[in-house]
Amino acid sequence: MEAVTDVDLELTERQSRAVDLLAAGMSDTDVAAAIGVHRATVNKWRHEHVGVRAALSQARAAAHRDMVNRVRRLQVTALEWAETELRRDGAHAHRIALAMLGSIIADAGESEPMRENIVVNFTMD
Repeated sequence: MEAVTDVDLELTERQSRAVDLLAAGMSDTDVAAAIGVHRATVNKWRHEHVGVRAALSQARAAAHRDMVNRVRRLQVTALEWAETELRRDGAHAHRIALAMLGSIIADAGESEPMRENIVVNFTMD
């Protein structure tokens, strides 16, 4: 096995653009059309070009980190909203309470009939 050099990792402008588009979720066919190459070329880069594979892996990892951070920020906002809604007994309070109870029961490993019983009893009050 040969060592990977900096030259192996270098990308042309088209390859760099292909990485961006692939990381954004576009198909090989759509990427090929966008950068003016054959679909097979994009496929070959994606599977065989060390630099494209490394850059695509880094781009996907960065996109995943960004998504996780975004979800964490949204969770805080959602929890604050849910807490406010529950405290003021808002229009959605019962749904929030049921969803939270269902989540707790699922985490505890309770059976489906148990979950249904709680929901039925809670909504009948």
